[in-house]
Amino acid sequence: MTILAGVVLLRETLAWYHIVGSIVIIAGIIGATRKENRPQLKKRKIG
Repeated sequence: MTILAGVVLLRETLAWYHIVGSIVIIAGIIGATRKENRPQLKKRKIG
């Protein structure tokens, strides 16, 4: 969204590395938020 705003409003150039960087960031977010990757917390008895 911000890349498109920069291209349209500020007339900046869009290069291939902007697209690749966006894909890497989105893949990282998806990988970090997947349920399978979350560590399981063990319940401890207190006392």
